[in-house]
Amino acid sequence: EENIHFAFGAYLVNTLKEENPDFFDAEMKDYVKEYAKKAYEAEKKINHWIFQGKDLDFLSMAEVDEYVKFRLNTGLNEIGVDSIFEVNEELLSASDFFENSLYSPAHQDFFDSRSVGYSKKAQSISEDDLF
Repeated sequence: EENIHFAFGAYLVNTLKEENPDFFDAEMKDYVKEYAKKAYEAEKKINHWIFQGKDLDFLSMAEVDEYVKFRLNTGLNEIGVDSIFEVNEELLSASDFFENSLYSPAHQDFFDSRSVGYSKKAQSISEDDLF
């Protein structure tokens, strides 16, 4: 879902840029960069609060911070703004699993649900019937 929101946001901004090119000048790009920095600091605080100051066995706070920088840079690039964060590729590599999951297709476990596609239209279906 994160990727869907990400793509929609970039599409929306790019559509607005296309319709109002004069609005997206150098001053607006600076404004966007400034707020991307603020977004990074806010996200970092939230992540460090979640981690409670302790790294996980398989992922550190520093690695998550690098991933956030990477995603913000990617978002900026998608809307025509240059990257603003230096990203440590070694730290970023620890989050490859997450990036891969964003772009991998999701598959439903066919054997873990009841089919309701052939139900009669007049038949009511409750939550208990589905699960």
